[in-house]
Amino acid sequence: MTGDPLAVARRHYRQAARLTEPVAAHGSRWDAGRARLDAAIDGIAAAQDGIHQAQRQWLFDHRLAVAAVDVQRSHAALALQFPQFARQVPAFTDSHLSLPDTVIASSALYPGQDLPPALHSNTAAFHAGGILFAAAHLPRTEALCEIGAGYGAAARLWLRNPVRRPRLYLLLDFPESLFFAELFLRLEMPEAEHRYLLSAADAAGLSGAGSERQPVIAYLPVALAGSIADLPLDAVLNSAGFQEFGPDWLAFYRDLLDGMRCDRLVSHNLCLAPVGHVPDRVNPFAPLLGPRWRPGAIHFQPPLDVVQSIRFAAQIQFVRHDTEPGDLFGRLLQGAVETGFDHAALIRLLYLAPAAAPDDWLHRFVHDGLRFLGYLPTEFLFLLQRHRDRAAAAGRSLSPGLQQVLDSLEGDAARMQEAADAARALDAPPAD
Repeated sequence: MTGDPLAVARRHYRQAARLTEPVAAHGSRWDAGRARLDAAIDGIAAAQDGIHQAQRQWLFDHRLAVAAVDVQRSHAALALQFPQFARQVPAFTDSHLSLPDTVIASSALYPGQDLPPALHSNTAAFHAGGILFAAAHLPRTEALCEIGAGYGAAARLWLRNPVRRPRLYLLLDFPESLFFAELFLRLEMPEAEHRYLLSAADAAGLSGAGSERQPVIAYLPVALAGSIADLPLDAVLNSAGFQEFGPDWLAFYRDLLDGMRCDRLVSHNLCLAPVGHVPDRVNPFAPLLGPRWRPGAIHFQPPLDVVQSIRFAAQIQFVRHDTEPGDLFGRLLQGAVETGFDHAALIRLLYLAPAAAPDDWLHRFVHDGLRFLGYLPTEFLFLLQRHRDRAAAAGRSLSPGLQQVLDSLEGDAARMQEAADAARALDAPPAD
């Protein structure tokens, strides 16, 4: 479809907004955020203004004004994390459509080097970290689906980067986000074929569509997520999205992933954060996946999470297997007990803990994990509470030792949350 990108994106948004979504409540962050976005979309007078609103005003970015040294540090961190791609890192660039005060020219970063004119930002570097992690660990990236695609910044970089370029990139999100993504990507990538999916039939022609030179960018409202269940995909991607969903949405995406023709998920979300550390966190454990999904490659605290956002997070590649993991949790737990825990071992065990895990296994895992970490992460508390609830549903109680551990940790968590809330209240600016 040709025409004014702003008018096209606005028309698609209004059509998608009428669709019935599978989950009514969106959580404290997105319920209010979607209402504000809806009110703003009609008032956008020019496409460039819409993109700048997405980057500065709304929920999509942690974009900052940066100096050359800031981006140089981010590039150095990426080169250390992914030495096989170190030479390509400077080619992960930002858009000329971005806020001028948040981008910096290549000539300022690499004076004296013969590099093509380009712009850089903290956001482009952050998305480069996700792309390079995926490129390092995924066998194929020709057809990708991003859950929670924001305004399309990661999609643009996937389709313009020097390492991997998919032929099909599907953005699955709320209609409000897709409005900004379609607006941005139609302006940024006029050479691509843009398809907005408004019915299940619209998704039927995506298999095999697109090429590296003329990729297909498909925009899929979450109301129609089930329409791509039979679409062969190389991977599903999510960055800082699952951590913002409530339990019903997490369950929805768990079931969606279980039913898709895709056996790879790349997640970059909060992980092993102390109780009370992240004030706007919606859930204590994300993503939640079915028992056939197992973590493969794990990078805890990727360098750019430390350099830029200062949050506890992990990049994890999950692989879906044909069978459930059996006693893998017990065997890996025994190995960790004998050789010592590290962050990757803890995260792997968190995702492998079976529904029917013996109490003494969880007791040992939590005991040794807490001793290694030195603090209480939200995932440990969630795991024990879920285990207690499952035991109660089966008509049994926890062992006295494990119940005592849970009682103690719940008391600790309440005190930690109270202290964190009090500290934030002291730091908050005075009310007018």
